[in-house]
Amino acid sequence: MKIIKDKRKIYFSILYLMFVGDFISRVGINSIFPILQKQLNITDSQLGILSGVVLLGMASFVLIISYLGEKTSKRNVIAISALIWGVGSLFSGFASGFILLVLSRFFVGIGNSAYAPLATSTLTGLYDKSKWGKVIGLFNTAMTVGGAIGGILFVKIASTFGWRAGFYFIGVVSIVLSGLSLIIPDNRVKDNKNNNKNNVVSVKNAFKLIISNKALIIMCIGAGTAIMALTAINSWMSIYLVREMNLSITTVANLISIMALLSVVGFPIGGILLDILCKKSKKSCVLFPAVCITLTGIFYFIGFYFKSIPVILFAATLYTFGGTAFHTATQELVPTQLRSISYGTYVVFVQFLGALGPIFTGAISQAFGIGIAILIVQAFFILSAIILVISSIFYIKCFEEARAEDIVEVA
Repeated sequence: MKIIKDKRKIYFSILYLMFVGDFISRVGINSIFPILQKQLNITDSQLGILSGVVLLGMASFVLIISYLGEKTSKRNVIAISALIWGVGSLFSGFASGFILLVLSRFFVGIGNSAYAPLATSTLTGLYDKSKWGKVIGLFNTAMTVGGAIGGILFVKIASTFGWRAGFYFIGVVSIVLSGLSLIIPDNRVKDNKNNNKNNVVSVKNAFKLIISNKALIIMCIGAGTAIMALTAINSWMSIYLVREMNLSITTVANLISIMALLSVVGFPIGGILLDILCKKSKKSCVLFPAVCITLTGIFYFIGFYFKSIPVILFAATLYTFGGTAFHTATQELVPTQLRSISYGTYVVFVQFLGALGPIFTGAISQAFGIGIAILIVQAFFILSAIILVISSIFYIKCFEEARAEDIVEVA
């Protein structure tokens, strides 16, 4: 199916807005943690669970939903995903206690789980490979835009209408976007126009990918280790700034939003740099983020140790420069028909490992204080960089095997 270039901007915009909504529903709650802790009498350990449960929901369902998207219709599954996280957000607003809120947030995670894999696969089907880094980098800015809007939105709405109203708002918006997404063309028609037994996605092919692609698996472990630290920081930032720096919740929300908006520059610039570096070496998809992540850990440690907001903001921006590389790698390390499932594999690792970050930090915070806890988690950034360097050893071989399988399928 031929995609008219002018319409690609419309489809990109819809997917982008949905990704913004995805992140608002996922992380907007973090900015009102101090309010929730008081009103629902929640401990630090419970806050960690509340933050991590969304990631657990994502990790538990991403491969199943990604597979359904490849097997049936990416467009329809994308629409259903937005509907699920929208309903989960509404339930979060109705929750009367900790247990019900945890269950509602898990439901949000189910909806969030496969959106990024399926949307990224849809975009790589709409654009030439030479533009993937730039397109995916721009698309990924939705994460930081969503984080920025979510932080301010939830605090402002909570201050005026109560903490439940923010969940109602993003729930309704997500359901509307779900319906709007149905105008996006279904790439399955394009991908399968020469359909045969070789390019039908199967459980066997997905399982083979997971257990045999060393570069992908090791990269996913490395990325997940970095996400452990990142989710811990993002989840506990509001608590840290209130307790350690005595800032008001409104000031905290503004700072978190500024942090997210500054990070917007990192994703597209990082994507452009990645396109340039990958022309010299395919290993750049893991070595480039390894460098960015190392610097991120160093500057975050300095920023939190000296309680320097400018340094913390700089560290947050540094991480986003290398973030696009992981997404690009999931698309080129596997045969074309397995792109969504490859991204889903990545999400499984980063979300399962990422879920441990806030929980680990909550336990350490309850024992030793948030100031000590947030310094300790920086070690995961350094460990991540080491793992990514190991992944680079297998990268070229796995890339070439994937391209060889593509050639066989075309033939």
